Amino acid sequence: MKLKEWGHEFYTEAIFEPSGLRADVIDADEGVVYEVYQTEGMESLKKKAILYPLEVRFVDANAVPFTEKMLL
Repeated sequence: MKLKEWGHEFYTEAIFEPSGLRADVIDADEGVVYEVYQTEGMESLKKKAILYPLEVRFVDANAVPFTEKMLL
């Protein structure tokens, strides 16, 4: 919702070809992938992030309250 509020173009569950990797959210304006995690370990997330063709930022789904700093 914050990306929409900022007027950014974004995509959810986008699939990168030919790898088939699926990004949770891509901010097309900034060229950033946001991976939202809840139970997945950081080691696993970092291994997956290496395979993405864009910068990856992790967002903790359990963090309350959500702040826009989580996207920066």
